[in-house]
Amino acid sequence: MSIQWLLLLLAVAFGAGYESGDELSCKRRRGGIPLPLGVFTVQKDGFPDALPAIRTALAHVHNRSCILQGYRLEMIVKETHVSVLSP
Repeated sequence: MSIQWLLLLLAVAFGAGYESGDELSCKRRRGGIPLPLGVFTVQKDGFPDALPAIRTALAHVHNRSCILQGYRLEMIVKETHVSVLSP
């Protein structure tokens, strides 16, 4: 699946069932078909920068039944190694 299709799928999933209020009125759900989500992170001072935010977003998706109905995102984390080149 190309990145464009994945982004389109996520945009549709996050927009589905959204109401005009501040909160989604969806019931909590359990289970679902596993859908792997590859995440590449860079560690800064031994701490992955984006990982806490990604986990928070996944928890939100998992706790709302109207987002990605019937699926469960499973995060696969890989750390990238960055080397700094001196001029």
